Amino acid sequence: IRGQAIDGDGYATYRMKIVADSLPKLLSIHMPTISTAYDLYIDTEKIFSVGTVGKSRAEMIPGYNPHVIDFVANKDEINIVLQVSNYYHRKGGFWKIAVLGKRVDVWKRQTFILIAGIFVGGILILNGLYHMAMYPIRSYTKVPLYFGCFSIVIGIRSLVTGYIPLHYLVPVLPWWLIIRVEYLTAYIGMPLFLYYIQSIFPHDKSP
Repeated sequence: IRGQAIDGDGYATYRMKIVADSLPKLLSIHMPTISTAYDLYIDTEKIFSVGTVGKSRAEMIPGYNPHVIDFVANKDEINIVLQVSNYYHRKGGFWKIAVLGKRVDVWKRQTFILIAGIFVGGILILNGLYHMAMYPIRSYTKVPLYFGCFSIVIGIRSLVTGYIPLHYLVPVLPWWLIIRVEYLTAYIGMPLFLYYIQSIFPHDKSP
């Protein structure tokens, strides 16, 4: 702005007008993770909010909640207003694109994303539990133990990142817990993977 780069802290209002010859009556918006609070208005009516928008850290409450919002288009012109604020994360605003479309199409997309996220996370966690269960049988090596722990950690991470599939299973998860699990799993997963490599090649890799 005026030749200077802005950081992630602050607040802003986004406005967009959609004009078409004809619009489907039943529409939906797939809102991604927006850092870290927002209010969404359509034709001056607030239809969804995440966290509490504010002009300072003391005034706002952060939140993560990727969501599909349904609404009815009563005319061929839609005015969308999005108020966003962030004082809790280094990256503020949009992380992914928002998708507007027919209700059935948006929900199909959302269902696929949700199923894929839960499937990947579930497979990783089950794979980790299997390898950890193998450790007492193969106690002469710690390979299954480290690999099992690593799989579980990455499985949990996949459920709290991106479109946050875990939020659909447990909607009451607070923002502070989601963000801590996201970062902790990254920092815990790295040494676990290194221990796993070390246990496979104990004589070929320097401790």
